[in-house]
Parts: sequence; C-alpha cells; structure tokens
Amino acid sequence: MAGIIKGAGAAGLLAAADQIIKNYVEKHVEDQEEKKIGRRIIVRKAHNKGACMNLFDSRPYVVRILSLFLCLVLAFRQVFTFEKKGQLCEKAGLTLLAGGAWSNTLDRWARGYVVDYIAVNGKKGSGNITFNLGDVFIFFGSILFSLCSDTCIFGTGRYNNKAGLKRQNTEIKRKQETDK
Repeated sequence: MAGIIKGAGAAGLLAAADQIIKNYVEKHVEDQEEKKIGRRIIVRKAHNKGACMNLFDSRPYVVRILSLFLCLVLAFRQVFTFEKKGQLCEKAGLTLLAGGAWSNTLDRWARGYVVDYIAVNGKKGSGNITFNLGDVFIFFGSILFSLCSDTCIFGTGRYNNKAGLKRQNTEIKRKQETDK
C-alpha cells in the first residue's frame, strides 16, 4: 500500500510542477509573445484543444473523455505494478506517464484546452511544435515503460528470464495439447 501512495504522490508532484508552470505562462506570457531562453529554447503560450499536435481539435469533448479514460487505465496499472517489489524502471515509467497525463487531463477539464509553452529551435520546422513539461513526462515515461514492462525483452516480468521462458513454453505446450 505504501508503494501505491508513493507512486501516486510522485505522479501528483510531477503534474503539480507542470500546472505551476502552465499557470505562470497563462498569467505572464502574452498571446503571440515569444521569450528566448538560451539559443534554442523558446517560451510561448499556445492553447491546444485537441490531442497531440491539435489532433481532433474539432472534437475536444472526445479528447477530454478519452484522456480521462486513459488516465484511469494508467491509475489501475499503477496500483497493480506498485504492489509488487522491484520493477523500478517500469514504476518510474508509469509515474512519468501518469504525471504528464493527469496534468494535461486536468487542463482539458478545467480550461477546455491544454496549455503548451515550450518550443525548441533546431532543424527546419522543429520550432513550430509547442509542448509542455507534461508532454515530456509522457514521452520519456512511454519509453521507460515500453522498455521495462512485463511484455518487453528488457523488462523484469514473468517471461523475461529463463524460468519465465520455461513457464511460457510449458503454457504453450499445454494449450496445444488441450486444442487437440
């Protein structure tokens, strides 16, 4: 139980950090204003009514419902994962994913849009994409979770060791025998 509380608390802190920055940008950055930080980072205010890169922006209610549904799925996965010992990489990925997802979902329900505020000037056109810290959490959390979950070859799950592979082969053989 303590692990679940720690995981939810960590995700909540990540979401809160993103929300604090979003509130600051909403109050202190004017529309169309851009503030350069260093050579490549630009802070600007953008309102995204859809999903990633304004996908489905003409149907914000669908994005809102889907976003909440996916957050709830993530929460259930966190409960089951944080009950187990170990699996730190998977837990870290889920925490990052949940923090970013809950922050953006909160925006969708409270504001009607997600506040994006970071752009990176790099190669051609890359400065046109504006995102937020929650999006960064989702991106890196997805990578960590994908690499470390039960179903990945790098994970610590039930099929990712010799005993797990042997168990999987036994299950396959049993299934084949019952199908005959």
